[in-house]
Order: sequence, then structure tokens, then C-alpha cells
Amino acid sequence: MDEINERALLLMKDIINDYLNEEYDRNEAVSKLTFVDHDVIHCSSPELMVTDCYYTIAHLTEVGYETTDFELEYFRDCINGTRKYDLDEKMGLIREYYKGNVGETKCHEDGSLDTQSASCE
Repeated sequence: MDEINERALLLMKDIINDYLNEEYDRNEAVSKLTFVDHDVIHCSSPELMVTDCYYTIAHLTEVGYETTDFELEYFRDCINGTRKYDLDEKMGLIREYYKGNVGETKCHEDGSLDTQSASCE
């Protein structure tokens, strides 16, 4: 991973940690994304974890797409190196989390989960 992506991940790690430690709310966490170089997010296709982490934080406040603390903990573990990032694993874990906590879920066309729906097709 190049230095620019590493810097972006470190900034997002701080956002995640501060939010999970209740140092600020969802809205403030999303506003902190302005400190992340937005060009990195769109130009980092080889570094999907950077882009995925960014949008996971960005969706903290979006109705129907709300990010859970569980998802943020997943990224924190990946950034800390205690878990290897894998998009398929992440999506599977999220589906299992929702099934166990709020019933079944529905997938949006972009593959993200709708936390207010009844089924995942």
C-alpha cells in the first residue's frame, strides 16, 4: 500500500476509534471525512479497503444504509492488522450480524445492505 493510502487509513482509523469511544456522534464522524484526501478514494481501486472504509464511515448517517458499530469494528481490526480485509467475508459477516440482531436484510442494487427491509435476495 502506498503512503497516501496508508495516511488515509490512519485518518479513518482515528475517526473510527473516536466514534466507537463515543468522543463524538455519527454526524461529526462523517464530517471528519473532509480530512481524508478524496482523490485517494476514487483513484485507489487496487486498495478497495480504503474506498470501502471511507464509504462505511460516510454511510453512518444515511437512512436505510446506516453503518453499524460492528462494521466499524471490522475495519478497525483490518487497519490494526488483526484481520485481513476481504469484501466477501465482510458482507457475509454483516448479513449474519443483521440476521442475528434485526432479522433478515435486503441488498440494494450496489450491494450494500438495507437495514430496514425484510429479506436479502
